[in-house]
Amino acid sequence: RRGLRERLAFYLVRHADAGGRVAGGLTRQALADHLGVSRASMTRELGRMADEGLIAISGRRFAILDAAELRRLAE
Repeated sequence: RRGLRERLAFYLVRHADAGGRVAGGLTRQALADHLGVSRASMTRELGRMADEGLIAISGRRFAILDAAELRRLAE
């Protein structure tokens, strides 16, 4: 069973383009619904991931900064 961090990492890795950019097709609420978590929990975890330098967030868009670690989490 995967935790929220692992599910987010899997989503980001799976939807990233070759440059590590993830287009923001989903609202935060739609993404939380897709992952089966609360929006608040997901937003907190995204913030932690950004603080740790794993991702950058700009509106609905994400950029993967540490692809190796995200892939490890997504396994």
